[in-house]
Amino acid sequence: MISIACLIYRSIEYLRFVKRGVERNTPMLRSGEAEFYFVCNNATEEVKNYLKENDIPHYVFETEPQPPYPHNIGYIYRAWNFAVKVAKGDVVVLLNSDMYPAKGWLEALVGWLDERRVITSRLVESGRLPSTLPHVIVRDFGRSPKEFRESEFEEYAAKVKLPVLKSGGAYMPLAIHRSVFMLAGGYPHGNIGGIPGDKIFFERLSSLGVEHYTAFDSICYHIQEGESSEVKK
Repeated sequence: MISIACLIYRSIEYLRFVKRGVERNTPMLRSGEAEFYFVCNNATEEVKNYLKENDIPHYVFETEPQPPYPHNIGYIYRAWNFAVKVAKGDVVVLLNSDMYPAKGWLEALVGWLDERRVITSRLVESGRLPSTLPHVIVRDFGRSPKEFRESEFEEYAAKVKLPVLKSGGAYMPLAIHRSVFMLAGGYPHGNIGGIPGDKIFFERLSSLGVEHYTAFDSICYHIQEGESSEVKK
């Protein structure tokens, strides 16, 4: 069993966006080889009610951040740890709500995965923010779910896919063995000394002999900022 988890807290629009992408492009869900669920990360009542009313698999995670971490960072990393804790699968895949995976994304991730490496998808980012991580492609297919040009993205993803694995990359979508995640202690509860928590987590993995690679045949679109962009409006 493969467990695919996504955090959500305030946007039904982004909830529908990532759900559509995962369900359309993940045959393993239909065959019963994978599960997909949301984790309500201190979510609004509107989001929780929508999930309940539409029988969408989800868990509710309510917590307070631990000082000195900012509230949003503290919430996010602790929620990811909870998402892995409740997973039914031996392999867990984490992705954000502003991500839309292309066809073949999951098969590629798990095809490269073993207990000595973790695998992330190659991101195609909108360009809303500077892309500083390795292997990221900047190409705008829309900067909101309403603007997203799905067919254009799928055509582009098919063209850039390569059966290649390269060291490093972005931090999500992430495929990892649940046992390896637990062994590394999960994410810290926030950024430490100015270092992002996800970077610290990957450094912990490396210290255990577990290396990070990007699968060039697993492509995922990243709007960037996602739900947080709606808060700024």
